[in-house]
Order: sequence, then C-alpha cells, then structure tokens
Amino acid sequence: MLFFMILFVYSVMSPITSFVMAFAFTAFAVVYKIQYASVYDPSHDTGGQLWARAIRFIIACVVIAEFTVMTVMAIKEGAVVSPLMLPLFIGTILFWMYLEQRHFSAASFLSVKTCALIDQERLNKGFNAEVWEGAYNPIAMRHRFAEPEVPLGLRELPPCADDGADSDDTSRGEPVAGKTGSSTEPTTAALNAGA
Repeated sequence: MLFFMILFVYSVMSPITSFVMAFAFTAFAVVYKIQYASVYDPSHDTGGQLWARAIRFIIACVVIAEFTVMTVMAIKEGAVVSPLMLPLFIGTILFWMYLEQRHFSAASFLSVKTCALIDQERLNKGFNAEVWEGAYNPIAMRHRFAEPEVPLGLRELPPCADDGADSDDTSRGEPVAGKTGSSTEPTTAALNAGA
C-alpha cells in the first residue's frame, strides 16, 4: 500500500518515480506470483477480502495526488491551469462514492449460492474451466508432513557428559545434558556429531 501512495503522490513532483515504481511492481509481480503459487498455505486465503480495502486506499491516494497536482499548478502556473483539474478531482470523488454505494454493498452481500449458480450456468454454456484446474497448487503444500532428510539416529541430542548444569540455561546455544531435540528437527550438535 505504501508503494501505491508513493507512486500516486510523488510521481506528480518527480516523474522518475513512475519508472522506479514500474520496476518495483514488475519485480513484485514475479516474486509474489511464485510465492502465492508455491509457498503460501492456501488455508489463510481470504478470497479477495483485502481488495475492498486496497481499492479504497488506492482511490484515496489518487485523490491526494490530484489535490497535490492542483496545488503545485496553482503555485507554479498561476490560477488559470489549476481549475482545469477540478472536474477530474470531482469526478474521482464521485466515482469513489459510486463504488461505496453500489459495488462494495453488492460484494459484501452476494451469497455463495448465487456465485455457485452463476458458475454452473457458465459451465452449462460451455465455459472451459479446465484452464484453471491446478492453477493454485502450491508445491510446498502437496506434502503436509514432509520429513527432513536426516537419519533417525541423528535427530536426537546425544547426552553430554561434560555439562553438569541441571538448569535450562542455554544462553550460549549449547544443549543441556539429557535433553532431547524434536523428533522431526535435527540439531546442530547432532549434525556436527554425525559429520
């Protein structure tokens, strides 16, 4: 969201900001598409609920940017050019009001049954849904309980004979005598002992 604010507001003052942000958004598109498709757990997916907040924020940024343009033009160009931006400014605010009254209320109360019926009608009319089959198939989530590639014998800490401390003080990262590690995660001491 911060990038939208920077793009819309500061591109008025410095046009090079548009090129920098175009590069940033291109890089974000590549990285986040890979992360969303392969890394993130889909159980946290909200189904696009963030978009309503994002579009409100983007339109607020556009209003601020247009006001900034009008102010800069009023300061630099005089009082003739600045009023020419007023129809755009008013139109943007009216569009924002239209979205708040029509779009967001419909999006908030549209039932899943209605969406399912629309999807069924599209399938009956010949819509090819196979294109989207497996499109959201994260590689990291295919095997939920993946075991590490560590032999079972190295997964527990060996007892340390030279450590006589009975407390749980592991301030230097050293294992406490008699304590065992997780059955699924190897420890550095166990890995070093095996190497």
